[in-house]
Amino acid sequence: MKMLIEFVERYLMRPKRLRDAIEAVVHENDELLRILKEHEEEGPTNLTWSEGDRWYGWTYNKSKGRYYFDDIGNESLMGLWEDQWAREADENPVEKINKWSVEQIQRAKYTGEVPF
Repeated sequence: MKMLIEFVERYLMRPKRLRDAIEAVVHENDELLRILKEHEEEGPTNLTWSEGDRWYGWTYNKSKGRYYFDDIGNESLMGLWEDQWAREADENPVEKINKWSVEQIQRAKYTGEVPF
């Protein structure tokens, strides 16, 4: 093994440009390993994919310990992300639905139209 290391140092690492290129690859790999380790410690955060002309995805909110899924799909990637961010921002979705229902009932009383 020692002879192999000496061979690499003596013949392959002699040209400065080659040595610099090898060192750059090693440092790049170190950075990649650091990023992967950081991601593994962080845990899952989100996943987005396309099926045909629709975008689907899920996100994980670590502070709430909750997954948010979009199984309906969206026409654009940005639209999907906006929907997911809006769902994550909702502190209590039941309260939001109840508030919306009250607003719809009040509007129906005022206009005479049934919204649903």
